[in-house]
Formats: sequence, C-alpha cells, structure tokens
Amino acid sequence: MPLAESIASALAVELGKKAYRRLTSRTPVSLAIQTASVRLAKEGLEIEGHLKSWIISKEFQSICKDVVSTKISATDESVLMSFIESVDLYLGEEATDERNLEVAERVVTVFLEEMENHLLNSEQGLTTLSSQVKEGNEASKRREQEQTSLLKQIVAQTSNLPFGEFLESTEGKLKDLLEVTSDKLKDRKYKDARNTLNIVLETVPVESLGRSLISRIENQLGVCELMVGERGAARSHFNRSLELEPDNPNTLGNLAMLTFMDGNLKDAVSVARQAVKVDARHSQSTSILIRALQKTSGIEAVSSLIKEKPWVRDDANCLLGLGIAYYEEERFDEATECLEKAIAIEGFDKSCYLILGASHISPVLKSLQVDPPLAWKLPDTTYSRLEKALKYSDLAVKSFGQSEARTDRIESYRLRASVNSLLGNYSDAIEDCNTIIDIDPDNDAAKDILAQSLFEDGKYREAEKVYRAIEDQEVLDRTVYQRAFCLAKLERFQEASTVLSENWDPTEFSSRMVLIADMFLNVHILSTAEPHAVAKEEIEKYVSDPELDENFHARIIRSKLLMGSGEFERARVELESFLTIASANQAIQLKLELGTQLAFQGIWTDAAVYLDEVVSPGVPTETAFVYVETLINSGRDKDALAFLTRVREEIEFELRLVEIEVGLMETLGFISKAYELLGELCEVESNPIYLLEAARLSIRLGESEQATKLVSQIDRSAIASDSRALAKLSRLTYVLGLPDARDLAYRALLTDYGNPQMHINYLGICVHSENENEQVELDVVDVETAVTLKYDNGNEQVFVLSDSDPSNHLGLTLRQTDSLSGKLLGKRVGDAVALKESEFGDLNAKVISVTSKYTFAVRRLLADFERLFGADNRLLSLDVGEDDFSLFFRQLDRRFAHVSHVLELYKQHQLPVSLVSKLVGRSRLDSWLALTAKEEGQLFFRGGERELLAIDSDCKDVVIDLIALLTGESLNLLQLLEKKFGTIYYSQELFEELNQCIGESQNTKKSSETVYRTSEGNYNFVSNSGLQEARLDRLTRIKEFLTNSATRIEGATSEIGDRAKVDEIAKVLGRTALSAIAIAKTKGIPLLVDDLGISTIAGKEFDLPSYSFQTVLLSALESGDLQEEEYHESIMKLVLSNYRSPVLTVKDFLWVCQRFSWRLEPEVKYFLRELEDAQTSALFVANVTSELVKNACLNLSQDVSRDLFIDFLLTSLGKRSDVTEVVSRLKMLLVERMRLLPVYLPKVLATIRIWEQVKGY
Repeated sequence: MPLAESIASALAVELGKKAYRRLTSRTPVSLAIQTASVRLAKEGLEIEGHLKSWIISKEFQSICKDVVSTKISATDESVLMSFIESVDLYLGEEATDERNLEVAERVVTVFLEEMENHLLNSEQGLTTLSSQVKEGNEASKRREQEQTSLLKQIVAQTSNLPFGEFLESTEGKLKDLLEVTSDKLKDRKYKDARNTLNIVLETVPVESLGRSLISRIENQLGVCELMVGERGAARSHFNRSLELEPDNPNTLGNLAMLTFMDGNLKDAVSVARQAVKVDARHSQSTSILIRALQKTSGIEAVSSLIKEKPWVRDDANCLLGLGIAYYEEERFDEATECLEKAIAIEGFDKSCYLILGASHISPVLKSLQVDPPLAWKLPDTTYSRLEKALKYSDLAVKSFGQSEARTDRIESYRLRASVNSLLGNYSDAIEDCNTIIDIDPDNDAAKDILAQSLFEDGKYREAEKVYRAIEDQEVLDRTVYQRAFCLAKLERFQEASTVLSENWDPTEFSSRMVLIADMFLNVHILSTAEPHAVAKEEIEKYVSDPELDENFHARIIRSKLLMGSGEFERARVELESFLTIASANQAIQLKLELGTQLAFQGIWTDAAVYLDEVVSPGVPTETAFVYVETLINSGRDKDALAFLTRVREEIEFELRLVEIEVGLMETLGFISKAYELLGELCEVESNPIYLLEAARLSIRLGESEQATKLVSQIDRSAIASDSRALAKLSRLTYVLGLPDARDLAYRALLTDYGNPQMHINYLGICVHSENENEQVELDVVDVETAVTLKYDNGNEQVFVLSDSDPSNHLGLTLRQTDSLSGKLLGKRVGDAVALKESEFGDLNAKVISVTSKYTFAVRRLLADFERLFGADNRLLSLDVGEDDFSLFFRQLDRRFAHVSHVLELYKQHQLPVSLVSKLVGRSRLDSWLALTAKEEGQLFFRGGERELLAIDSDCKDVVIDLIALLTGESLNLLQLLEKKFGTIYYSQELFEELNQCIGESQNTKKSSETVYRTSEGNYNFVSNSGLQEARLDRLTRIKEFLTNSATRIEGATSEIGDRAKVDEIAKVLGRTALSAIAIAKTKGIPLLVDDLGISTIAGKEFDLPSYSFQTVLLSALESGDLQEEEYHESIMKLVLSNYRSPVLTVKDFLWVCQRFSWRLEPEVKYFLRELEDAQTSALFVANVTSELVKNACLNLSQDVSRDLFIDFLLTSLGKRSDVTEVVSRLKMLLVERMRLLPVYLPKVLATIRIWEQVKGY
C-alpha cells in the first residue's frame, strides 16, 4: 500500500469516528473523503472534489513522508499551503481570499487532526499505526457483528408472533441492550455507545419499536453527541426524543444541561424547572437548576432552593452542582465540603475530582497573589491544600487520561501541573504540560505553567523558548519580569531591555511595574557597555517616587540601591521602617534581607536576631550558608550545629552543609558523632578527603587500626595534585607508624613548593622519622638519588634521578629512559662524566656528591626557606661559616632569657603550666618532665591546710586532669583512684592528647638529644637513648588505666558559658583543662588537678571545688577548623616556573590565594600577573577577577586587607590594553555573583569607580 494510502486509511478510521459513520476497510480513501465532507457540509462547505484532488497529489504523498519522519507536524503551515495550492484557492465562486484561507485551514484541520499523534507517538511509526488501525477495524467489526447478530436474533425469534407480542418481546430484549449502552455512557465510552444505538436504528425496523423505546434511544444518542462535542446533533436527538415523550424528565434534564452549556441560562432554568415539575426529585435536572440559578440569580437563589428541597444535600448529582456553584462564588471550603460528600455518596465521579482539586488550589493561588510567602515559608494549611489538590488532580488525570472528553483531559493535566509547580515538583509539572501541548499545541495556559516551572527550575533557555511561543497577550503582560530575567541569564541583554521597555510605563505605580523596574536596573548593571531604551536614572527616579513609599518591592530596591552607594545605615532604615506596615509574609522577606545585609557587614549579632525569626530548615542552600556563618560568628556554634542537623534529618543531605556540620561537631568535641557522619558522607560520595578526615578522627578516638584501614582505602592518584591532602596523609601515616610518611610529605613538597607549610611539614616528618642507620652521603649514583655535577667552568648543577617525581624546584628530574641517566647511573663520587662530545667542543662534568633525594630536599628547603618566605619565622637558619657559632649561641641566649622569664612568671604564680608550655614551645608532658626532673624546677599545685585537702565524704565522682594522671602514675598510685571514687570522668580531649604523645613516642626512631645551658652559663649536649621508651611506657599505662577504669565524655565545652568566655579561658588553661571544668560543672562534681592555675580559675569563674593530684593538660590539639585550600599544583608550578600563557581556570587563581590566606605574598602577586597577559580574553579575565573579588570579600575580614587585594587586582587589570572592556564586564559579573553579598558589593563597585576616576578610564 502506498504511503499516502496507508495514512489515508488511518485517517479514514479517525475521520469516520468523528463523523459518526461506520467505515469498512475496502475503500478507506473514498470513505475518508466522504465522511470529512459530511462533517464539513454541516458548516456549509462543499469540499469533496477538492479533497480528492489533494489526496492523489504528489504534494500530499511528500507531506506524509515528512510527517512520518517527524520533519514536520500534521498541523504545520506547509500542510495547509499544500492544500491551498492543490485546489488553487477555489472553494466557491462567492468566497473571498480571506474566506478561502479560513476555509482551507478548517478543511485541513478536520482531515488531519489525528494523524500526527498516531504517527509520532508510536514507537514503530507507520507500521505500528497500520497494525493498530487494522486491529481497531477488526475489533470494531466484531463488535458491530455481535450487536447486529443479537438484533437479528431478536427479530427472528419474534417474527411469527402477533404484532403486540412481537413488540413487547422486542422491546424487552432491546431494553437489555440499551442497559449495556447506558453502562458504556457511564464509562464515558460515548463513541461505542453511539455506534450501538445507530446499529439499533439501522437494523431494527422502526415500526417494530415503541415510542418510549425510540425516545430513549434518541435521548441516549443525544447524550453521546453532546459528550463528544457535537451539540447541534445532540439538540436534534433531544428534540426528537421529546416529540415522542414531551414530559420525559431524563430528556428534559439532558436538554437543560445542553442549554446551560450553550450559555442560554434563562432557557436552562426554564427547561430544568419543567423537568423538576414532572419529577420533583429529579437529580440531574435539579443539579442543572442549581447551577443555572447561581449564574442568573445569584447564590441566594440557590440557598432558597435548598431550603425548599433539603434532600439535595444528600444527592450526589445535586451536591456536584452545588459544589461547582460554590466554587464559582469562590466559597472554596463549602465547595470542597459538597464535592467530597458527593464522592462519598456516589463513590466515583470524575468531574468531582477535577473541581475538588481546583477548589483546593484556588484559595492558594488567590492568597499567593495577595501576599506571596517565600517558597520555604508556605504555611502548613497551604501545604495541606496543595497536597489535597495533588491527590484529586492525580485522580482526575487517571479518570480522564484516556477519556474521549478532550477538554476534561487537558484540564486534569493542567490542574496537576499547577499543583506540582507550586510544590516545587518541577519535572512532574513539565511532563504534564508537555502532555497537554501534545494534545493541544496552541494551549497557552499549559505553556504558561511550563515556562514558569522551567524558570523556577533554573532552565532559563528552555523557559525563554516557551515564553516566545505564547500568544496570549495577558500571559505575556504578566510574565514580563520572568521573560526578561531569562534573557538576562542568557546574556541577551538587548532583548531583555527591549521586552522591558515595551512594557515600561513610569506613570503606572504598581507592583508589576516595580518588578519591571527592578529587572531593568539589573540589566543595566549587567550590561553597562550596551545602550538601553530607558535610562538608569529614570528607573531610579521612578523607584524613589513617594507614590511607592508603601510598595514592598520598591522598598527592597531602594535599600539595595543605598547599599550599592555605601549608605548602609539608610539602607537598613529603609527596610526597618517598612516593617510596621508590612504584611506577615512581607515582614519575613524584609527580615531575611536585613539579616543578610547585616551579616555581610559583619554585624553578626543583629543579623542573627533577624535571621532567627525567618530561617528554617527548608531554606535555599545559600541562605543556609549565610545563617550558619552568622551563628558561628555570633558565638552560637551549638545553634549552628542544631540547625544543620535539622536540615540534614528533615530536608536533604546537602554535602557542603554536612561538611560544615562535621566540622562543628568536631569543634564542639562530639568526635564520635562527627566520625559517624563522615562515614555517611563517604557512602554518599567517594571522596578521598572524606577518608582522610575519617582516618584523622579515628586517631582522635584512639582507633588506630580503623584509621590504618581507612588510610589504605585512599586512592593516592586522586590526590596526586592536592598538596594539602598529601601533607595531611603524610602526617596520618607518620602517626600510624606507616612506612611512606616521608615519601608522601616529599610529594606534597614538590606539588606545592611555593607553600611554606609544605616545607615545614616535610622537614617535621623527616626530623621525627629520621633513621640513624640511613646513610646521608652515598657513593654511587642510583635511581631515587640526587647527584651534583660540577662542570669544567666551575658551575654546579643538581639532577634528581626518579621515575616517580614530577619536574620540580629541587633539581632537573631525569627518568631512567633519559640518555643522561644512562651516563650517570653507576658513577661514583669523583668520577668524570662525558655529557657531550662534538666537533664544536666537549661538555664534561664531575660527580661531586650523591645523596638520597629526600636528604637533598631537606638541604634545599633549608637553603630556600628564608629566601622564599622571609616573613615566616617558623623555620630559621644560621650561617656558621668558618665554624663561627656565635650567632647560634646568641640565639640560645635569647631563648634562655625568654624561657627564664616565662619560668619566673610561673614561679610568681601568674601562669598555669599549660600557658608555660605554650610560651616555651614544648608539650605539657615535656614541661611536667622538666619541672619534676630538675632541682630548679617547681610544679605548683593546690596546697593549704590539711583539712582543705581532704576529699569530701559526699564526693562520689570526680573529673581528672592529665598532670594529675602523670603524678599518680609516677607515684604508682593510679589504682587508688578506683577506691576513692565511684566514677572517674575524663574528657575526649585528654584521650586525644595521650594518643598523640604515644604516637610521637612510637614513631621517634632516634634517642632524645638536648642542648641546654647550665646555671653557670655553659652549654651542654645530652643524648638520652632510653627516654623515649620510658615516656612511651608511662603514657601507655595511663591510657590503659583510663580505658579500663574511667568514663570518657565528648562535647563537654559546648555546655558551659558563651563562646567568647570559653575561648578566653581556653587561651590560658587549654581546651583539655577547660573540658575537665565543663564536665565538672555539668555534672556538679569536683576536679582532680595538680595545677594551681586550673584550680584557681575553676573556683573563681565557675565556683567549682578541686582536689590536688596534678595540673593542667597539654596545649589544646589543633581545633580541626582547617581552611579549605584546594589548589591545582600543576598550574601553580607552571606559573612559578615562568611558563607564559598557560590555560588557567578560575579555580587555579582561587587555589593560590587560599593557600596564602589571601595575603599578597610574593607568590600570589606573581601568579596574579597572569591577568595582565594580553592573550587572555577580556571575558575570562573579568570572570576570574569577579570570583577573586567575591572570595576575597568572604575570606578577608579586615577592610584594609580586602582593599589592598582589590587594588592590586585593579592595578593588574590596568596594565591591559583592553582595561575598559575588562572592567565593564567585571562590574556586570560582580553584580550578578555578589547579589547575595550586598554588604560588600556597593563598596567594591565604589572602589572600582574611584579607581576608574583616578586612572581616567
């Protein structure tokens, strides 16, 4: 079958159904033409000949191919043009050209309206369609044959009966058949029902049917025609039915419904009353009467009717009509009550579902228009309505999804899309809207919801495309802001400006116009270099007009403008003054804006006051970040942690927020919880940094085996370029006693040689893990060694032979495959090496030294440190040339004086031991050992009268401190504690300190070596080989005692005082001692300490009793608040190695700045010179600079530092030839990216403006 014939066959079936005629498969094309002609003839169009001409044309066959291949739609304009050209615009002698076009469009629509859906929605295209058509024809024929056979049986069985008996018997059997038809009507199978009724009329002689039966058939045919949209045919059938039975209430009710649908409301009332007059409790007629009365006489008339007929409140049909009437009167609660009762009575009614859903969502939409809340501040009642609306819209879609009632199908999908869009289920809303558009491509209501859902979901390109396809001017007027916003997001600023200017009217003081003004200002800021139809000054003048003093959106815009000009106090007043007249939802948005502005000004306490009132776990992630930052900077770590925990448990597992939560848990001392949460992070995302943190916390918890297991799971290749992670891993492996700590620290050093922390880390790992048996100087050049060559001209050069190292700052790296490696491998110190031989001259060198690459790295960094990091005093070197150690001894003298002064203060009882340890740079354990081992040492503990030292008889439990433990262990009296106290508590911090000391003792491979000065002023060098073993044994016994005999407490310090007070006391006592105080305070029990400082502060500040047995703990361990410094090593190395114009990203620049804490160190300045490169595009430079400025504002707390950083950036930009373009783009990007940083944005823009003025740009 030709393609055109196949499509025509399918069309024949569909058009046959439309025209309500039976088709055979023998002549599909002719019947398609015939049925289409019959349908259109009702509209006065004679088109049979034109259709025949078009069907056999080549253009039609070509169109069929294009439709099947989805190149065009069946409703495409080319289809219409094909028809017009084929019939040469001739559709009647009296028709005008305009009429011809309308007629042609109508003809094509009727003939092709079902073709596209069938072809394009089928997985196998035309083959499947033809199969479906064939199966559909056969099924339809079978049904018709069965029904015809039944009718013939009826006729045959009754043919010999007298006419009266024949009629009675026929009517009885036909009534059974009509009952089946009624069931089809209830199931909304209108076309099947109509076919059955037509078969009855065509098969059974009319004279054999009674008036009542014919009337009933005509009535049911009328219902079928009405429900498929053929109202004219329906009215004809109803009228013929009433001619036979004028007082049939069912037919009158149906006619009343048709009349109501036609808009003839008074006639509908009249017909409905006529039906009710016949049957006073006729359900359908009464329902139509209710609706018609509501529209003609108002709801009061309906109320009167209900008083007359109270039974209607128990009738499902009447309740449906009453519910719709209440809905149209916007009495939504009463509407839902009636409709839900109707469903309860009837059990199932599709119409009820649709209206019920609309009744629940309509008050929501109305309230949102009057006073819209923030998305995450929707009241519970609103959520409840939306959930119910979603429930009923789902039921409506299920009911109408395959219904022949096209309008109801569309409306059910539209309702569900609206609800899902409001609930934030954008993907579901988008899917429903697309379903509607597939059914009705011109449905602008669906496009409106679709565009809004795409817009809210951040899919601006798709949203803009849908907005462009909308033709409804009312929708376009209402969505000006969204359309312009999409265009601005797509950087199509001129188009956005055009959309706004077309709707701009400065004489209209409305919220819609204020939003247009707001969007116009944003477009101006984002595209300063482009001309706009409306001047920025005009918009600012409009927003400042007194007419808008009580306009909420105008106040917000004014405040932002004031922030932009640096008038922070006026901006605050602008918002706070409106709080007195704002609605509830407006007040929430104002407080959020105020809190955000104050937070970015650093007014943390005031910001927290506002944000506390409005922020809840459902806030957007960026708002959550601002709130958490505000709480932390307000000293409310516990509140921040509680908020983050609620977000995680109630809303979502947002990785960035959970990372902060883990950090807060650790800061507050909840190490076990932090570790558990890190485990969840590891399950959600495979991230080696999470494993590193989990291993570190395992060590803090004393779980070395688990830490070792976690370290083994880390993918080394994933962190190969992350110096911070490598350094952290090196420290972990060192603490765990694993063999590759030095190699990892070495790799971290090579990865980020410009970072002083990497130098300190590597040197520390090497010093603490030094092996006395390892050779420093080697004799033979081998792999993994550094060889120094001396050339004939006296110059020296170092080569590092390694297949695993990248090229680095330590020396030229050679692989084994390099030709030079072959010449060096196996050479000994003193050997000559012929590097190059040529007729122009030879290049020879001599091997003067060979060391391991690790030893060479130590020497090199010691030589480079001061040169590279002169301001960093963590590592100092002394020149002892010609054996002159005088400078070294002078340094020892200064150190001696400093320590002596500290000890003198300690002796004067002005310092606790923890502070002494901090000032002299030693651990509390070392301080305790020094004070107890030397004659001149003194360990001050609480003394006094004998009775004051006695343990109170009521004291059952106690909190113990480290020095008390050391004292007890040194006296071998720890076992006495079990006898004296019921429960001995110690803090998590104490446990970690012990583990660290044990780890250091286990990993120290060499004996303890000390240079000290005697009282006579002489210097001695002492090596104590057995000290580390004794230290380790002591600490191990203390740990065993705590593990077996005491109870560990986490998070103790979070329970006492405000954070400022806690931090101040921690500076003096240390976190460990403070945690002991916190436990004692919380549990109401005394301390067991031997440090006078602790006991004094505990008594004065916290009114806590204490007993002697030891003193304060070692200085607190690292807090765990590690700055996030993620840089890309390869880019850093390239830039510092003078590579020009490397491919850089924003992340590379941020990585460098973060590593140096955003200080303008020489390395940072050097790296930022890349912004001056003329080959780098202006857009890229502006993008990088905007991110740097934004992050500098977030990371530099002091205005001076921030201003210096921004000034340096601007200075770099000033060296570019396209500086004007770059700065213009920069300002545009800053406004977009710092929208949530309104505190900094105005100042930054002001700085740029001043800089431009000074430079004359």
